[in-house]
Amino acid sequence: MTTRTRVTTAVTAELLLPDAVRLPVRSTWRYDCGDPFAVHVDFDVEPGISEHWTFSRDLLAEGLDVPAGYGDVLIEPEAGHQHVLLILRGVDGSTAVLRAGCAGLQEFLRRSFAGVPSGGEQYRADLDEWIRAALDNGGLDSGGQTPSSHR
Repeated sequence: MTTRTRVTTAVTAELLLPDAVRLPVRSTWRYDCGDPFAVHVDFDVEPGISEHWTFSRDLLAEGLDVPAGYGDVLIEPEAGHQHVLLILRGVDGSTAVLRAGCAGLQEFLRRSFAGVPSGGEQYRADLDEWIRAALDNGGLDSGGQTPSSHR
């Protein structure tokens, strides 16, 4: 049986609004080796209301050091690398800019890479799929194939 790597970290960010207004926003960051390329984040924007975002784990790692991303998600470190800006663009054209401390996100990434190293995501995804197929399809034949792989 394989050990499933799951990492969850709570980070308090600041939603940056016009006129230098900053609102605290609790966020929950999740990594699961079942989706090894992705990071999932829920931003609690109001009591009982969360905004969910999914983006590349590599994008987060790169964005802690240098500006990274395009399209819907941009991540860039502030001078001194103590904080990072997350620029999120919604499908409705809205943009949210959040500021979070790098230390919590670096620890989150360290734990995720300890479970699934960079470059090992594809192998982990393939192994998980192979095990799932073996369990779902009645086991493996003597050649290590699932019955459905013979079709």
